[in-house]
Parts: sequence; structure tokens; C-alpha cells
Amino acid sequence: MTWTTPTTRSTGDLITAAIWNQDMVDNVQHLHDRQVIQYLLPALSSNYQSSPLAPHNYANLQSTYFVPWEFYIPDDFASLDSLDVVYRADVGGTAYLDASTVYAADGEAWNNHTGSWNEQSVIVDGNVDLLDVSSLFASVAAGDYCTLRLTKGSTAWSGVTYLAIFGLRLIYTRG
Repeated sequence: MTWTTPTTRSTGDLITAAIWNQDMVDNVQHLHDRQVIQYLLPALSSNYQSSPLAPHNYANLQSTYFVPWEFYIPDDFASLDSLDVVYRADVGGTAYLDASTVYAADGEAWNNHTGSWNEQSVIVDGNVDLLDVSSLFASVAAGDYCTLRLTKGSTAWSGVTYLAIFGLRLIYTRG
């Protein structure tokens, strides 16, 4: 269904079934079909911790750790609105991160799509924040099996001891 701008009506206009379907039913169906969906995928890690930094468990990203995710792109996926790592630093400063991705659909080579960046500079302030990683998934499509691995870069962090990684927020529009 496509959106059709409704006609402005006046008192006394006769609303036929065809007009009702065009102005109301089709447009409501369009809005329903284009619904935005959000998921928070928890970080997979063997080094979960809890502290005053967070009221719940998080993956602690330090030089000896990495944080991986494995996830599936839903069948009703039409377009990626955003894909962000949700994190909080212990204090303000600058962190440098590396990331790598591999993703493919059923029947494709396991490494059909890849992406990476190295020494990505992230300014942190001690608050919960989002790190946009959607550029690593430029060709993602419905039915893709995805992996993302986030690690500490080799450049020394400035002021930051560690990042508490809470999860990966996926926001997409349904098709």
C-alpha cells in the first residue's frame, strides 16, 4: 500500500465505500506496514560484571576482552534505521575501538559481506551513549545471519579505564 493524501471534506460530502477505503483503510494499512521495530541485543561475553557503574550486568571492554554479537535480521526487515552499541564509560575521555563484521544469508558464502574499522575514536563522557555501527552493515538484508566483534584498539585510551557494553540496539522499518 502507498500513502494517499486524504482529500479535505466539507459538511454534506457523501463518503462512499471507495472514498473510505482510499482515505482511511489503505492509509492505516500503509502506516501499519511501515512500522519501526526496535530490539536490544545483549552483549555476549564471558566477563559479565556488575558495579555502581550499572544497575545490571554488562560486558567489560578492556584490552584483553572483546565483545561479540550474533544475530539474525528478521524476515519482515525492509531498511536499517540504526544499529548502535549501547555503552557507558567509567569516566570521560577518548577510547579507540576496532570492529569487524561478517554476515550472509542462507545459501550464501559465510563471509559474503564483511566490514571493519580500526582505531575508531570515541569521545566518552561517563553517560550512557550510542556508538553507530550501521556503516559496517551497508548491505544487510532480511534473512542475514550477522556477527559483530568489538575490541579495544591498539591506541592508548585517554582517561578511560573501561567501557561497560550493555548491548546492540537494532532499529529497522518493516517491509
